[in-house]
Amino acid sequence: MDHRATLGAAGERAARRYLQRRGWEILAANLRGGAEVDLIAQRDGVLIGCEVKSGRRSRAPYPAVSLRQRRRLARAIEAFARRRPELARHELRLDLMLVRPGLLGWRVSQLPGALDEAVAESNSWRDG
Repeated sequence: MDHRATLGAAGERAARRYLQRRGWEILAANLRGGAEVDLIAQRDGVLIGCEVKSGRRSRAPYPAVSLRQRRRLARAIEAFARRRPELARHELRLDLMLVRPGLLGWRVSQLPGALDEAVAESNSWRDG
């Protein structure tokens, strides 16, 4: 495994722990399909698909997530929700998780809804 893949896997584990400590139930990790969704979680009627970005810089690694990528993520989480009837009434949201090493472990930031315009465009999943 190369350095970037190792850092990415460690960042995804840190993001998972961060969400779990805040009461999110992890439903899937590294879901593959039309797009890879790093984490899917639910809490209080909200279903989130998370794109996790890890970096080593002292500043947060604010990455570019293209509109095409956001649309693919939105379709993937919508397809996941369609296969799970118990999620039919959940609000869908796409979050960006920024992870970087700190002095005392991983520093994780969750940006709720940072990628949501793609969900708004295709939020007809309940109709189909």
